Amino acid sequence: MATSQKVSAAHQRLFDRFLEERGDKPFRRQDIADVLYPHLRPRTMGAACNLADVFLRQLKSANRLTKAGHVHWQLIVPTERTLKGGRQVQEHADAKDLTLTTRCPEKWACIDLETGEVWGGSDRGWLKASDVVCREAAAVLRTRVDQLKGTGA
Repeated sequence: MATSQKVSAAHQRLFDRFLEERGDKPFRRQDIADVLYPHLRPRTMGAACNLADVFLRQLKSANRLTKAGHVHWQLIVPTERTLKGGRQVQEHADAKDLTLTTRCPEKWACIDLETGEVWGGSDRGWLKASDVVCREAAAVLRTRVDQLKGTGA
């Protein structure tokens, strides 16, 4: 295992997405390295494996990982997640698809209530929202909150 490796925010997002898609299904260190490999500069499998080791060590130290065979690992998935507002929501065993069909994708924004990430629609799918989209979404949410205050909800 690597002793030290710099973890960029982009690599962390890739790893988080990998875990989100995997859920509680077993995986190998190589599966993580395969996800990271195309996004490393210089692109070497050794560096991808070292970075995968860093991520595995972080999960093990947080008691979120267990052995699931000779080379397989399994994420210890909590049954509930805590959102930014403190509300608890159930986590499902399988990943769920949330689809949206529109002829104007740029008018849509999506907020991850657990991490606070904001995504904006584009003709290429969901992308990290620009500052402009974040400001527009915040204005819409402020209006909605003001409406809720007026109704006593």
